[in-house]
Amino acid sequence: MDRDAWWRARERHASRRTNARVRSGERPTYPDVGALSTLSADQPLALVTNNRTATAEFVATYCLPGLFDAVVGRKPTIESYRRRKPEPEFLKRGLAALDTESGCYIGDRETDVIAAQRAGIESIVIDRPHADSDGFAIAPDHVVDSLYGIEAVIDG
Repeated sequence: MDRDAWWRARERHASRRTNARVRSGERPTYPDVGALSTLSADQPLALVTNNRTATAEFVATYCLPGLFDAVVGRKPTIESYRRRKPEPEFLKRGLAALDTESGCYIGDRETDVIAAQRAGIESIVIDRPHADSDGFAIAPDHVVDSLYGIEAVIDG
């Protein structure tokens, strides 16, 4: 069996399944996602994720159309899978796509904070029920209760 061909097929099928779950409402967006639309009017936004590019592009188009200036996910290769956060590669690609060297990375996991630090940008952690930011080994630059708190951090 061709390992790389198998992996590409696996990634393609996984994206299709995830996209179907999003379409059906089984995998909804967070209720505070509307806060991002107020940010996009002032500055460029990129969706940067460990998820597959096909899934990230679908979510950006289907759930949040016109909101992001760039979408960066992982390619359907084993090598790209190995470069997931906390490696900074995806964040650096996002910065390059926005033609900037600075910014903030918004996430909810410790790996997001580490990736932001390695990319040389600020980290903003959203305090979600599944994330215990108090237990992170590395402190984020900022912690907010929801996406609605981001604007105050950026403007502050």
